[in-house]
Amino acid sequence: MTQLCKYLNLDGWDITLVTEQIAGDNYIVPHCRFLAMPYYSQSPFLHQIQWLSDKLFSRKEHCLYRFAKQNIRLEDFTLILCSTFNLFPLLTAAKLAREAGIPLIADLRDITEQWNADSYLASNIHLPHKLKRWLVNTYEHKCIRQRNTILRTADAITTISPWHQRLLQSINPNTHLIYNGFDPEIYTTTSVRTSQYIISYIGRLYDFHSRNPQLFLEAVKELHRERQINSSFLHIEFHIEHDMVIALQERVDQLGLQDYFHISGYIRRKDALSLLQHSAISLLFVAAPSLNAPQGVMTTKFFEALGCEKPILCVPSDEGCLAQTIRETNAGIATSDIEEIKAFILDKYHEWQQNGYTHQPVTNKEQFSRRRQAEQFEQLFLSLTEGHQRPLLTDICWTLYRSNTTFDFLDSIIAAPRYRRMRRFFTTRFGKYVNLLLLKVFRIDLQRTLALRYTLHWDKDTLLDKARTFCSTYLEPRKNEEVFRILQGRQIILASGTMDAIAQAVAEQLQPTAVHSSHLLKHHLLDMYCDFDIITDNTADLPLIRKAHYAYIVVYDDLPRWKKLTKDLQNTEFIHADGTKY
Repeated sequence: MTQLCKYLNLDGWDITLVTEQIAGDNYIVPHCRFLAMPYYSQSPFLHQIQWLSDKLFSRKEHCLYRFAKQNIRLEDFTLILCSTFNLFPLLTAAKLAREAGIPLIADLRDITEQWNADSYLASNIHLPHKLKRWLVNTYEHKCIRQRNTILRTADAITTISPWHQRLLQSINPNTHLIYNGFDPEIYTTTSVRTSQYIISYIGRLYDFHSRNPQLFLEAVKELHRERQINSSFLHIEFHIEHDMVIALQERVDQLGLQDYFHISGYIRRKDALSLLQHSAISLLFVAAPSLNAPQGVMTTKFFEALGCEKPILCVPSDEGCLAQTIRETNAGIATSDIEEIKAFILDKYHEWQQNGYTHQPVTNKEQFSRRRQAEQFEQLFLSLTEGHQRPLLTDICWTLYRSNTTFDFLDSIIAAPRYRRMRRFFTTRFGKYVNLLLLKVFRIDLQRTLALRYTLHWDKDTLLDKARTFCSTYLEPRKNEEVFRILQGRQIILASGTMDAIAQAVAEQLQPTAVHSSHLLKHHLLDMYCDFDIITDNTADLPLIRKAHYAYIVVYDDLPRWKKLTKDLQNTEFIHADGTKY
């Protein structure tokens, strides 16, 4: 993300980067305003409490939202780009984008679905296996539901591999493939002569399932047994996480290859770059293809070796996105065959013997540079901001249609005598007074509450089918045509107190970006949306009308009342509907 900020800033974009502060990481981001929120306490006990409260109640999202609101002004921003591992901080980004009325781009790196076996979260929980799997599955399914709800309404999604793109397009068709890449100012082509033939691996191994070096170790063992290599010239360096150093060293020792290998922990970034430039082969390890193997993994180490034009040996072949990209760029080989591994090592050894270094004649590497990545994001930014419109909050009852949709629908599907008697009672003056009193004092719509009880024996699918029929046969002839003309080409947000089934059936026709229905309290929308237009017939929406940039008001026989209520407003337009209400 810091490299993306660098190139966007060079092209004139003014960027604020808001993130969580990670203990021990002292990032310096010179190309943007950098805001890091401290969340976790240094106390191990409090740290565990905070971790648990975040997993159960998304507390970190709430804290980041407050932190952002305190430190930035939403009106200063054109769009929000949220880069996420899976969920955090997507909830915060979506809320801020909704309030500001600006586009949201969700940039997804790794996602839960790509880990078909135990996930990263599972590796950090120490419980009996069955209990751990149940807890992790429950939590992951909750996160996926939350994530997908936001992704469906995001203005665009970006992701890192063709596999990810195919999966995410099923959630939001506006999903773009923008690869990770290398910084062309750092990872440059160099020809460094070395006195040793160096094969290197720098990065995480995680475990011997997700990144498995076994085939490579066996190939080196066979070359040693065949006396085609010796430790006087071949030097193999592994710089991996501390937890895996001992495990890998034990495997090397078992094969009798300890004279070839130097295994240690991580090294500094500049030392890692120097080692890559001095290497004859850069190693990549992935999981062997299987139903449980990770999918769509495009490790950054591939792009860095590509930038330096160093031969890449990917073992085993993932037979997927990474192997295909290695072939298309002529960056090296991805293979699960020991003989091919041995041949590649010997081929590059002969090249090193002749030149003192190796060079891989890659093709089309520019498409994977951070410079190109920034250009792709800029094109997406401009496409969204140039065509961005304020959302139009749209009521349903008496606005889209000349109908009290809830009761007209219920009257059409319920024939029970008790329901009919209840409806007659609430048409009397006394019944109206009782319902109005309860509504004003306790916010209880007694008539609606009692009426909806008569639908409890129907499941959601049945109600939705009935609602679709109601929309096509009853509501369609009662459309307010002028209102529908205004909706053409607009970003619609349905906001109505009608039943969920009716709102969903209407939404299937209008394809809104969001739907708020049923137990909706309109004053909640004041906090949810910042920059919007509105079209409504309801005087209860007056606070929303006052906040809106522009308001279309549908009037029947109540024009004098509306003129009195809006006499101090300059942002309103009256739309005259035929007939009277009720």
